[in-house]
Amino acid sequence: MTTADAARGRERRLRLSVFAAGFATFAQVFSVQALLPAIAVDEGTSLSTASLALSATTVGMALAVLPWTIYADRHGRLAAVRLALAVATAAALLGPALPELWMVLGSRAVLGAALAAVPAAAVTYISEESAASRVTGSIGTFVVGNTLGGVCGRLVAGLVGDAAGWRVGLGAVGVLGLVAAALFFMAAPGVEGFVRRRIGVRGVAAAAATQLRRRGSLPALAQGFLAMGAFGAMYNYLGVRLVSPDMGVPRSVASFIFLAYLAGAVSARFSATLVRRYGARAVVMVGAAAMIAGTFLTCGPPGAAVGGLVVFTVGCYLVQPVATAIATMGAAPADRAQASGLYQLSWLTGTAAVGSVTGVLYERLGWSAVVGALIAAAALVAALAMAPTASR
Repeated sequence: MTTADAARGRERRLRLSVFAAGFATFAQVFSVQALLPAIAVDEGTSLSTASLALSATTVGMALAVLPWTIYADRHGRLAAVRLALAVATAAALLGPALPELWMVLGSRAVLGAALAAVPAAAVTYISEESAASRVTGSIGTFVVGNTLGGVCGRLVAGLVGDAAGWRVGLGAVGVLGLVAAALFFMAAPGVEGFVRRRIGVRGVAAAAATQLRRRGSLPALAQGFLAMGAFGAMYNYLGVRLVSPDMGVPRSVASFIFLAYLAGAVSARFSATLVRRYGARAVVMVGAAAMIAGTFLTCGPPGAAVGGLVVFTVGCYLVQPVATAIATMGAAPADRAQASGLYQLSWLTGTAAVGSVTGVLYERLGWSAVVGALIAAAALVAALAMAPTASR
């Protein structure tokens, strides 16, 4: 085998491994969105309480992102992702068998805290181990894994949960995560480009403070908080509305609304091209407008609501890559792990906070209140794009 053949083989293994890691992460984190109505009914609790199954996961991720950057800088990105997937797989398989809902919520928090290592370390792992000309393609493979994991996790959980109960649905996704984790362990190539960096809490705090002072950083972080918070809320509760007596959509059919997530993957791929042609500000404004238009459409009958979800998703995934790039790519190479960690912290916190608030609004005031909140979030995204410190 020639050196070139060996390099190509290593690159294929790298891409397969990061695909598997991204798939496992997003499948296990967001699968519970398809099960929120069933959790509320079966456990005799409110919808806002049931939504804690997702909020606990994203809060766990948010709290653990920056600590994982310290671990990854000291022990390597590969070691971090391996440990994360092992812990998360155990939590995903054991959690649904726990007898009390609060115990399941605790297991979800552990799962989230473990999986925080994947977005915190995977892109850095790619940049260190991939040839410079292939980094973009490898990151794209990771994003595809995220997207397909999010879709498959929700579909499997929804369809299995409808047939056998929400605990079995979560367990089925845990098995899916186990397969993906095993694929990562088998495929991931050894470390060649990692350079140990001994950074402690103070160093991370200093790097984070530096990122917060960068031009455009705060607006981008706020946009991630609002856009992804609105995204999580829409996917949490539109399915609940569709299966309500007023709409009458069967749960098994409603599970397929998560295929709309694929529209986000398509728009995200074109986001960079649109930014080069029209500028970041224009792309964010168009994305925010699509989020608002899509949210309005969800007030209609089931067909219009699903169409609105697709439009909303396209808009959100025009905004998110722009905000990610502004928040992370302007950082010095040595600080990009912390910059990326801050952005992860922002959107994960938004998912938990906006999801919880809109759950209370839905229970007390109905879908129109959720629509109002999501439109307000999208309008703020657009307003932040117009801020003097925002990138053009």
